[in-house]
Amino acid sequence: MSTKITIKDVPKERVVCIRSTEYSEKKAINLVSKILVWLFKKEMSISDLPLAIVDEDKDFETCIPIREAALKEEDEFKIKTLPAHRVGLFFHKEENKPLSISEQFLERQLKYQGFKLLFPRRYIFHQNPKNLETPIVEIQIPVHR
Repeated sequence: MSTKITIKDVPKERVVCIRSTEYSEKKAINLVSKILVWLFKKEMSISDLPLAIVDEDKDFETCIPIREAALKEEDEFKIKTLPAHRVGLFFHKEENKPLSISEQFLERQLKYQGFKLLFPRRYIFHQNPKNLETPIVEIQIPVHR
């Protein structure tokens, strides 16, 4: 496992989201497809990579950043603006290890560096060139000193 963590500032983003009560990478990927189909029908374009947001209660939202401000909510598709904040991040690339192992590693490293960990957490899905079925997941934990 690579042990490089990074601290960066994340700008605010306007996103389309679908909320769910249980997180799994497979479910998140299925919801990304559903949101993409909905955006395609609305002739809207995306502005960045898909992501999942997990709150303290472990509820999650699968989201896709968008450019258009005029898009309206419809059924399960919610429009929101994610706030800007500073995050600690780590790339989970281990296909045979659970995401939670990488998240625990990132938490320990950030606490060791003196950061207070905040919510919600973001999981950004990057295409894995070695295996299209399993994305590389960028874990972002909001932090404060």
